[in-house]
Amino acid sequence: MEKNSIIGTRTSPQVGEHTIQAGWSIGAADENGNYKVYEGVSEEVKVTIYSDEPPKITSYAPTEDVVRQTIHTPVQFSLTTSDGYEMDITKWNIYDQKGIPIRQIAGETLQLQNYGKGVYTVQAIISDKYGRTDR
Repeated sequence: MEKNSIIGTRTSPQVGEHTIQAGWSIGAADENGNYKVYEGVSEEVKVTIYSDEPPKITSYAPTEDVVRQTIHTPVQFSLTTSDGYEMDITKWNIYDQKGIPIRQIAGETLQLQNYGKGVYTVQAIISDKYGRTDR
């Protein structure tokens, strides 16, 4: 090792909890030319690494593009998201056939009651605690 060099390693971190510890080494020479190496390590520190990828909707139900609803029979909407995220509550937007928003409901699932005859669009929006979203 060269005098006063800093050596470090870097690996691609995996999502999850980790314990890290820093090590150091420094060399010094006195006025007589005597060289001595000093080394040490820090205390261990626990850290959590979160993904830098936005959350993704990985599955949803019902899976049909068009769902027919019977009067007085609610339709249950649900979804699952990619792992590794601290998620906010899902927001469900309901639009009429002209694309005008009717209502937004927050919750893990949505039970859609009949709004009357017509075609409606349901859109789910997921967000993690950092504001990254998927629709």
